[in-house]
Amino acid sequence: LVRRSDIEAQLSRLGADVAVACAVVHYAGPFSPTYRQASLIPRFVADCAASGLTPTPELDAVDFLGDPTACAQCGMMARHGMPHDSLSKMSALIVMRSKQRCPLLVDAQSQGLLWLQRQLAKDLHCVTAFGHARFRAQLEDAMALGKAIIVHSVAEDIEPAWDYLLALASCSRSTRAPGGSEGTTPPDVGQVVKRQSVALDGQVFEHADTFTMYLCSQLPNPHFSPRLCSLLSVVDFSVTVQGLEQQLLSHVLRRERAELEEQQKKLADEVSVNKRALYAIESEMLRKLAEAHGNVLEDSSLIDELQSVKARALEVAARLEDAQTTGERLSEAREEYRPVAVRGALLHSLLLELPSVNPMYEVSFEQMLLLFDAAIGQAEKAPLASKRSINIADTLTAETTAYVQRGIYERHRMVWPIMLAVRMQQATGELSEAALQLLVGPSSDAPPTVRIPWLSASVCAACSALAAKVPVFRDLLASFGRFEQQWRRWLDSDAPEMAQVPEYERHCSPFERLLLLRCLREDRTLMAATEYVARVLGRRFATAASAPLAPLESLSAC
Repeated sequence: LVRRSDIEAQLSRLGADVAVACAVVHYAGPFSPTYRQASLIPRFVADCAASGLTPTPELDAVDFLGDPTACAQCGMMARHGMPHDSLSKMSALIVMRSKQRCPLLVDAQSQGLLWLQRQLAKDLHCVTAFGHARFRAQLEDAMALGKAIIVHSVAEDIEPAWDYLLALASCSRSTRAPGGSEGTTPPDVGQVVKRQSVALDGQVFEHADTFTMYLCSQLPNPHFSPRLCSLLSVVDFSVTVQGLEQQLLSHVLRRERAELEEQQKKLADEVSVNKRALYAIESEMLRKLAEAHGNVLEDSSLIDELQSVKARALEVAARLEDAQTTGERLSEAREEYRPVAVRGALLHSLLLELPSVNPMYEVSFEQMLLLFDAAIGQAEKAPLASKRSINIADTLTAETTAYVQRGIYERHRMVWPIMLAVRMQQATGELSEAALQLLVGPSSDAPPTVRIPWLSASVCAACSALAAKVPVFRDLLASFGRFEQQWRRWLDSDAPEMAQVPEYERHCSPFERLLLLRCLREDRTLMAATEYVARVLGRRFATAASAPLAPLESLSAC
């Protein structure tokens, strides 16, 4: 039952909810999904509060703006090639609601393009590019037929000649339907069909109201001109880690537990159908009440119809509750393979960062899926799903590392293992961001708190910063005085990264040991990082040996 007080509270928040949801659609698109959730939406809420409006706490723009039919379509994004996390649904909603401006998808992984192709399957005319030889003809056909067209591989700038098309700021006029000349009404056609027109190179082309155009850019971090941003609705379709985990989890389940994934899909279809049915039933009930005349309580036929509609609504609601219980049971079984998805998402995020080392180190999402499938096939079998998932995750890590090592320069061979070891420790909470900054950040220029006579001033300053930020080394400077001979012998050794650290050997972690070498023997930092990789990942990841050619035959397309 819905209480009157609850309805009044919802109505009092309606204006603020509309303002926040509209701001999300119009302004949140160009920003990354993480920034939207962490900074942008709270700013919208704060602006409403400053104006005396109170929106609903934790407002979900997808549920608020989308009717159950649209929300069900967003909920089936996994079927259409996109992750189905809440932030990806928000990106899809922004694209679906971009009616006045053409949406431009920033889609480095091409998953938004795949989603659009499947979403517009029946209404899609073609997928093309501005540089295609028949682009002009394809565009004219799509305009005449009232179909959708997708333009991919969009660069950071588009020729101004297409501005009229992008803005759709062409003269709008009414023309008669086919069957008679303009200005006369044919005997068999009486309705007026409204069409729009757009000017291209001095020629005016008419297009149906159903004509739509979508642009996709595969650039990872494009800088569009202000002119394009004013003409287009830019939407960031970058995949979040959570969304990628869900996608990879479904992928591994299709290989390992196909029947479980099939049950999940059937359940999602059933929930989608039931939600649409419940929405239709509620709309029918409201329509009957709105069309009723006189005293509703005295209309026995209307009451009988409403009772029938209510019975159907209760039946659908019961099916939704059963589906929720079944979904919880299936989720528990799916979670056994979660470690594989988590490891795959971590490796993919690292692959996306490789081009910052060298632009040639680009790896597509499709290639990542090939490595994922290969690891599933090569991993050792196990009777328990938990053990099997660990085997797949370890095999995936080894295969991805071998694949990366084959394709990068010799001088960059250790970059990947070091990044992998650091990221894995960050994922498990063993490594903090502050500790990482001590490694990658500049040396401390602050004056040392204690001056050690046999150490340089810069080394003393670095040790002072290490003692202040890493708890295990808080007595490091005092230890230099207590064990001076041991420390000096350790510092003068040819390979201090292989020797035991005085006093701290049993107390510091591999990364803390690396930080200590970074402060005291900066010339041995790379060798210390190699030893850190060996202790965290294993000795095989610390050797940057050339890969043999024999295993490459299975990966070759020849």
